[in-house]
Amino acid sequence: MKIVVTGGAGFIGSHVVELYVSRGHEVLIVDSLVTGKRENLHPKARFFELDIRDAKVADLIRSEKPDVINHHAAQMDVRKSVADPIFDAQVNILGTIELLKAARDAEVKKVLFVSSGGAVYGEQETRSARASSTPTSSRPNTASSSSPSATRTSTARARTHTAKPAWSRSSAARCSAASPSP
Repeated sequence: MKIVVTGGAGFIGSHVVELYVSRGHEVLIVDSLVTGKRENLHPKARFFELDIRDAKVADLIRSEKPDVINHHAAQMDVRKSVADPIFDAQVNILGTIELLKAARDAEVKKVLFVSSGGAVYGEQETRSARASSTPTSSRPNTASSSSPSATRTSTARARTHTAKPAWSRSSAARCSAASPSP
């Protein structure tokens, strides 16, 4: 399968890339290297140094037509989200929307949106958060961390005229061990 991993030069994304490559998948990495590291890039993956907000990312998705997008790219610095909430929203919300629109246009079969549970769900009173849990985080960037979830659902509902993808949500912990089915 052809798989695009956004944020694939980051700690978690690079481990996801490693797993996909080891299972024989063709992997494309999209990363701006703002927080990701060049040394995390897998030599068998194709690398595109692009910001998730760049229109070239959407062009890449439309031209490559991957089977899967595993989306890890994010602005995750809480201090930065407080100092510049517009930038935070541009990366985390608008960047994800553009990625999802490109995925729809390219008829991508599956998009995995990855976010840490703490960013979206905060501290839970009784046990670990599930995808069905209500976001309760008091972190300032919770809105931009959880917005892609709502965006993903809205985008999937809007796809009545073409084949519907299997939209998936995965935590970062589970994602590093997961691989899409052939």
